[in-house]
Amino acid sequence: MKKILGFFAMILAVFCLGSCSPKSKTFTGEGISITLNSSFSEIDVINWHIALQSTETIFMGSGTSKSGYSSLASFANDLSSSTTHTEITEREGKYLYCYYTLSVEGIEFGYMFIAKEGAFKYYAMNFCCKSKNLEKNKSQYLKWADTIVVE
Repeated sequence: MKKILGFFAMILAVFCLGSCSPKSKTFTGEGISITLNSSFSEIDVINWHIALQSTETIFMGSGTSKSGYSSLASFANDLSSSTTHTEITEREGKYLYCYYTLSVEGIEFGYMFIAKEGAFKYYAMNFCCKSKNLEKNKSQYLKWADTIVVE
């Protein structure tokens, strides 16, 4: 009887733990799609085509005309020039990215900036969290950034 109860307790634990992790969910805004997890929800932020938040992370993205920029690199450098950021890195030919921190109303935030080229627009996107969490979130942000599709 103890073995049967132990077995059922183990099965119950597996189902409970499995159901606790958020499932993947694809979100779409004007020209941008990204697959995150179901802990994210849509929010309205002026001047951003897509804005999503979870309890720990915010993601925002927007597209702009390619006119006025000679390349994706010039676009990324122009947008990131007002921050003190890590070196802009190319991710396997998919997008450019860098990390930076910024204080907003006395709170220090950490960001992953992403620049990606679409057919007619360049897209600027950011993941944002409290700066103390940026280091531990970097690998997850890269995984999520790899799922971004732009028009």
